[in-house]
Amino acid sequence: MDIAGKKIELINLLIEENQESVLDEIKSILSLSVSKQQKKAIDDGYSSLETHPPILHDKVMEETKKRYPEYFKK
Repeated sequence: MDIAGKKIELINLLIEENQESVLDEIKSILSLSVSKQQKKAIDDGYSSLETHPPILHDKVMEETKKRYPEYFKK
């Protein structure tokens, strides 16, 4: 489905919706905006994932504990 079709589908769903709380929530979501700088940072993050696979949390913690053992004493 193209973007115009998705917009029409959304409009139809909004027309049929009768719960004010749902409409308020949709309005608040749509009113959120992302700056160009934030969008670029998000896009850069996704691009980075394509070229550099993510490191698992457990692996990061293991390396951090080796590098900074003084912070992990009990």
